[in-house]
Amino acid sequence: MPTPHPTRGVEHCKCGDPIRKAIDPSTGERLYVNAAVNPAGPLACFTDDTGTLRCRTLGGDQPNPASFEWRAMRHFYTCSLPPNQRPRPAGRRRARRHPGLQQVLFGQPGGRR
Repeated sequence: MPTPHPTRGVEHCKCGDPIRKAIDPSTGERLYVNAAVNPAGPLACFTDDTGTLRCRTLGGDQPNPASFEWRAMRHFYTCSLPPNQRPRPAGRRRARRHPGLQQVLFGQPGGRR
């Protein structure tokens, strides 16, 4: 069994459970995982050289975690809060338009004629 993962980066959900932010390297998706090791978890997690927690889904051609990975469960499935109050990590946000900062396009009200 691999050595326990470091506890650096552990936060607490509103439900009180310890969680960690992770990134799925294949999709770039950000997700929360339970900080505790779960032997039945479907994710294999490891901390890379920069200290970022990365997770991959077990199955297919790699059904078992490597020696440096530990099994984890997505917190979304174990959170005791109602679904509309569960934490979701912030992904990419849309750029906000500030009308005072952008030039008015040709042909629009207030633009050149």
